[in-house]
Amino acid sequence: AAQRGSILLADDEGSLHVSAVWGYADPRIRTLVFPPGAGYSNIAFHERRAVVIRDVHATAGETYQGDVLESLDQGSAIAAPLIVKDRPIGVIAVDTPRSANAFDDGDLDLLQAMASSAALAIENARLFNNTRQRLSEIQAVHTVSSALRSAQTLGQALPIILDQLMEIMGAGGATLEMVDTLTGEIV
Repeated sequence: AAQRGSILLADDEGSLHVSAVWGYADPRIRTLVFPPGAGYSNIAFHERRAVVIRDVHATAGETYQGDVLESLDQGSAIAAPLIVKDRPIGVIAVDTPRSANAFDDGDLDLLQAMASSAALAIENARLFNNTRQRLSEIQAVHTVSSALRSAQTLGQALPIILDQLMEIMGAGGATLEMVDTLTGEIV
């Protein structure tokens, strides 16, 4: 019965950020952030259990009061937490506008199974990105170390250090200030 869905990922403070959507027309949906206690997805996330909301409008405290009207147009919904190693990382939620009692326990079981697989895939992607970042950092340290061993002057070594720092940090530019030992000025 689902007509729309979303995957919300948690930040360090427990707020849920919409990370992927299906079936929504308003692009602002992708920018929504649900602070703890706002919306039925937070129930699934903070209580670490899947929930069926038979009628969103009749269930106090489970509706989100935002400015994206499409997010307020809900009849019934189900949500399941994305859990990795006993730690919730987000929620997968589906709903149907204007239709109460659209979901049953069978739908909830199916969503829970999908949420388990999705949580592992999301965590694997995060781990892969972290590993790739660490490898990039190690390569930069190796490049700097090799360059410093072969550099014969400070003028040769400093540009290499700055180039690698900019690459690691994704910066567009950098400066290095040093104290002139003769004048005591920063140059």
